[in-house]
Amino acid sequence: METSLPYRVVRLEGEEWIIRPDEGELPHEEKQALKAFLKEAGLSCRFDQGKTCIPGGTPWDFLEEKLIQFYQGRAEVIPF
Repeated sequence: METSLPYRVVRLEGEEWIIRPDEGELPHEEKQALKAFLKEAGLSCRFDQGKTCIPGGTPWDFLEEKLIQFYQGRAEVIPF
């Protein structure tokens, strides 16, 4: 039986890219790991009400590449 991966929805809202799960909030451990990964990739982020926020000036192609690397095998990245 195949288990499907959870989704991480990425959307440009105002001047920030917002990353959130399809339901609820990101687990604390995931937020910390994502923050460290993005920092290493040269991206800043902040957390607001369970969402991860990245500056909207970040090109989508670059952000998508980094998120796919981070979430490979853990979650599917879905642009919305």
